[in-house]
This record gives sequence, C-alpha cells and structure tokens, in this order.
Amino acid sequence: MDKLKHTLITWLGSKTESEQRLIKVASVVFILFLLITVVTKINTGVTSSQAKLTQQLELNKWAKQQIEIIKSASINTGSASGNERSITQVINSTAKRYGVVIERIQPQKTDMVKVGIDEIGFNNLMRWLTELQTKHNISAQNIDFSKADTNGMVKVRRLDLGRE
Repeated sequence: MDKLKHTLITWLGSKTESEQRLIKVASVVFILFLLITVVTKINTGVTSSQAKLTQQLELNKWAKQQIEIIKSASINTGSASGNERSITQVINSTAKRYGVVIERIQPQKTDMVKVGIDEIGFNNLMRWLTELQTKHNISAQNIDFSKADTNGMVKVRRLDLGRE
C-alpha cells in the first residue's frame, strides 16, 4: 500500500501545477460520482425490498381472509337433499348455474372427486361451494388456490370435493 502511495505521489509530482489541480478536481468529482452511484443503488434496493414486503403482507392478509371464507363455507349444515344423485352429477349441474367451467373430474371414491378448474371469480366459487355444502352435503375436503392476475379472480390448482 505504501509503495502504491509513493508511486502516485511521484507521478503527481512529475506533472505541472495546472495538471495537478485538474487531476485533484477530477479525483474529487470521480469519488463523488462513485458515492452518489452507490447510495442511489442502495436506496433503490431498499425501496424495492419495501415494496415487495408490502405486497407479500397484503397477499398474506388476502389469503387469510380467503381461508376464513372457505372455512365458513365448509360448515356442515346437515342437509341431505341431493344425496340421491351421484356426486359428479350434482357437481356438473350446479357448476353450470354458477359459471364454473370444469376442466376435469376424477372420481377417487364413491363419495369423493378431484375437480379441475382454471380461473373463476372468487365470489362465484364461494357461492357454488356454499350451495354444494348446504343443499347437497358436498364439502371442499382440500382446496389449493391463488390470486389470479385479474382482480376478483382466483386460480384453483386443486379442489377435492366429498360427501359427508
């Protein structure tokens, strides 16, 4: 480090007085430029991280609200109407009324099916699940969904429906 310092001082001493002033001013400007650049990058990173944190907290809050809605929609009311028809018949007929586009139905047991739905309005999904529960005694055994790009829409990755 001392050798580098000595080399720089020797090099600067070999320059004329006006060149030395120019080099000193350019060095100060360069150091200020580096400091401003570093501070700006750090500030941008902090701002970006804060925005991502806020977005994740909002998503977490939204997910908790949706979980509560689903739990309240799954409460068993004890209604037995609709038990005469098969579970797939009930699901298909009620889905049409709520605009639920079913991509696939996979029967698992006589009283359980896996249903594939791409995107659906959240309120329509909740109304449909509520009718299945209250009128047909079919409840969501397992559901995995996420917020879609469109406001009010959800992407249903997995929906297991079963009769109790």
